[in-house]
Amino acid sequence: MAMLETLRPRERYDWGHIVTSRWLWCIAAIVFMGAMDFMQRRGELSTLLGDADDATRLYQVRQLMAGGGWFDMTLPRLGGATPLISHWSRLIDVPLVMLLDTFGLFMSPEAAELSVRFVWPLLVLLLLLRVVVRAADHEGGVVATAFVLFMGLTCMTGLFQFRIGRIDHHNGMIMGSIGGLLLLVHARVRPQEGYLAGMLMGIGLSVGYEPLAFLLPAVGLMALLAVTDLAWLRGVRNMAVALAATLAVVFVATVAPSLWFSARCDALSLNMVVLVAGGAGGLAVVDWRGRRWTLTRRIAALAGFGAVGLLAYGALDVRCLAGPFGQVDPAVNAVWLDHVVETMSIFKFFPMSPPGVVAFAASIAVGIYASYERWLRLRTAETLVLLGLMLIVAPTGVWMVKLMPYASWVAVFCTALSIADLQGTAQLTALSRRLVAALLGNQLLFASVAAAALTAVGVTHAKVGDEVAIEGTQCLTTPAVRSLAVLPKGLFVGGLELGSFIVALTQHDALAAPYHRIDKAILINQALLAAEPAQAKRMIDQVHADYLVLCMPKDQSASSGGGGGGLEARLKAGTTIAFLTPMPLSGPVAELRVWRVER
Repeated sequence: MAMLETLRPRERYDWGHIVTSRWLWCIAAIVFMGAMDFMQRRGELSTLLGDADDATRLYQVRQLMAGGGWFDMTLPRLGGATPLISHWSRLIDVPLVMLLDTFGLFMSPEAAELSVRFVWPLLVLLLLLRVVVRAADHEGGVVATAFVLFMGLTCMTGLFQFRIGRIDHHNGMIMGSIGGLLLLVHARVRPQEGYLAGMLMGIGLSVGYEPLAFLLPAVGLMALLAVTDLAWLRGVRNMAVALAATLAVVFVATVAPSLWFSARCDALSLNMVVLVAGGAGGLAVVDWRGRRWTLTRRIAALAGFGAVGLLAYGALDVRCLAGPFGQVDPAVNAVWLDHVVETMSIFKFFPMSPPGVVAFAASIAVGIYASYERWLRLRTAETLVLLGLMLIVAPTGVWMVKLMPYASWVAVFCTALSIADLQGTAQLTALSRRLVAALLGNQLLFASVAAAALTAVGVTHAKVGDEVAIEGTQCLTTPAVRSLAVLPKGLFVGGLELGSFIVALTQHDALAAPYHRIDKAILINQALLAAEPAQAKRMIDQVHADYLVLCMPKDQSASSGGGGGGLEARLKAGTTIAFLTPMPLSGPVAELRVWRVER
């Protein structure tokens, strides 16, 4: 019998199934991207903590790992006497803690943090690519999946938030909202996709409200389509129910019961849950009882439930009707919020990155054209919906820099599908036409051409304001900020961007950082920098600050002179201030300047 078993032909392993595995393709894509990113920015991971959000996220995770309460979002070393209560979701903290604990089993804490900062953005990108590939597979099969991966990996504005080192919340919001929207395109013929789409969008919104600018109109459009064309109703209803359920579950799991009826405009709270539940309830009732109703009655039912949800949303805190910043002191807009790079339009952002803006605009234009051409050619409900989504998300990317990645991914998807549809001609095969279109229509080529053209006409990068100037220096590097650790523990005022790095890399506290929930601290910090020395001293004493820190790029400082202006202007001009004593630092960055406050 044993001999017969050995002679029996063994079943061959299905290597073809492995080679065509979409997961394998996506893993190969992120390995390639991670390797390229690491080669281009070798050493940067250990010398730069990222931006302020990455630094604060790391500090928040450390607080949780050090025994901080699950529901306690207080970051005690930011904000002075009234510390920052973070609006960032624990949904990002949990996997980061799990990864840190895992790496910490065989690495030092510092090495574990470096490893997590490398791995985490690539893991989130892997999930996004897999969902986008799934949506492309529904529409165009294996050819579409291949081209959507290629176009995605050459889209700089789509990948920015997924570069190694990015551990904040932006990539999580992109993954959830864009993945959900693209899956929803196929909910008409695959109603079950609606559940996954709703869950992903719920995760994206639970992480942060940034995608609301396009998710609200997009979901509203789909809801209206569902009650108009009943073929969409089941899938869209599934999406809305899953979205509402996901928000409710995350709300209960991450918000302290004592705060359930305390509405917040900038983070998941009961007002958003009831708003979405209202729309989901309307779609559920129409699907359950209203399929035989007239169109007018179905629309009225949906509008009625939506109005109830909106009224409940406003009743919990009417200020939230103004958006995520509804509870912020309006005075902070002029001194800080209006100058934040990520809230700028691409027109204002253009001087900072001319080739990037041109490449983004070109890719969006191609995406709009591709989605319109595909709808004209196929005239299907899905192509019309995809065109509508493209037209909704594109203006938001023009409106705010932080929304550029969202618009970029939808454009990538639309362009890739159009390329995959190309057929052969008498002169070229289908594959040749597709390859040529992909090589000529990707954002990386647009950026290269734009850079050469703009340089030829004399358009180069420019520094715009102090916020951009500080990002262009070495002041925020890890060695520079850690040089402050030699000073006795104290509270720092001064450069706003430096606050997050100070608490993440030293034992010191910071009065202010670029977060709207400490708007009062930001107002005081900026006011004392602009005040005359005598008034500035009173304000510094009021907040009990021990040090003042500034980043002073060489092109902004002078060796002498300067008797007028506010405190910051005088210091940058080299004026001696009686109550400020310069502190020598052994750090490698001369531009980082610190003064001790004399009592």
